Amino acid sequence: MTVNARHLRLTDLPVLAFHSRRVYPNQAVTLEHAGAPGSARPGLWQTLRTAVWPSHRRRIWISRDGSTLLGVIALRRRTSRSAWEIDTLITTTSNDALLLDLLDRAVATAGADGAHRLFLRLAADSPALPVAQSHGFISITPETIYATPLSEPLRAPAAASPAARRRTRADDHDLFRLYCQVTPHEARWQTALSPAEWRAAQEPLGRHGKEWVLPTHPDASGISLGAMARLAGHRDAPTIALLAHDSDDAARTALDTALAAAHAAGDQPVILLVPEYATAAHRAAEQRGMHAIGETVMLVRPIAQRVRRLEVADQAVEGSARSVVS
Repeated sequence: MTVNARHLRLTDLPVLAFHSRRVYPNQAVTLEHAGAPGSARPGLWQTLRTAVWPSHRRRIWISRDGSTLLGVIALRRRTSRSAWEIDTLITTTSNDALLLDLLDRAVATAGADGAHRLFLRLAADSPALPVAQSHGFISITPETIYATPLSEPLRAPAAASPAARRRTRADDHDLFRLYCQVTPHEARWQTALSPAEWRAAQEPLGRHGKEWVLPTHPDASGISLGAMARLAGHRDAPTIALLAHDSDDAARTALDTALAAAHAAGDQPVILLVPEYATAAHRAAEQRGMHAIGETVMLVRPIAQRVRRLEVADQAVEGSARSVVS
């Protein structure tokens, strides 16, 4: 591959505009759009709008050959600068070298901002999965995507728990302890080892996102929260993520609370994203009659901070970008 990716420039906007009406699947899956197929996730049109009204927390790289678009990758911070995620990954060729070049740029960009981890979620059958793994992205866990049925009601009405309340910053200590209790060691090692890292790695929920916690009687470890429900506010298919004790009551109550809020906002399908190890959440989804509609894999790329940070410029990867990558 002789064409190198570079930062998006104003001169690239006509190329994006020309290609924006074509269907190029976005292979990156975010929590906000977990239930959408690749062709329906935010793609070139969204990238074009972001480029016109730029955000200081989002970076876009483009690869083109003249007026031919080869690929686009966009990344953003999660909750803080130490954790970034790729939210757009579009390639128009099957050339692995192009994809590796785009991933190089993304890792270097996050590293230059001081990130310790770069996250990427892909469909389990995505052709980008083996390429990302060869680049150093590590699989944290497989995930199952569930959806509420459209043609039939839920098996039992979902009602918000009267004990549920909105999450506050004061809950973070107990939530981190709950996370450590229910998440396998390998997943914790790759995702977050401290409360600050855990907060930074929280996935964005969008403008209309909501979070609830469910208090419970303190257990032997002293944890006073039994579950957290997060609702990513996408108007077409809101997505729920749960953090709950491995008990049917905790997972079901948290799911019902989020389902009730989602259904109150409109009659649309609701998505639930469940990591493989959250067995109680899987059972809760099945008890509510939700159907598995897909599989994803959450990946993370560790970024070493032992070397000096470099300003990421429009140079070849061999020149400036690789030295910030472990």
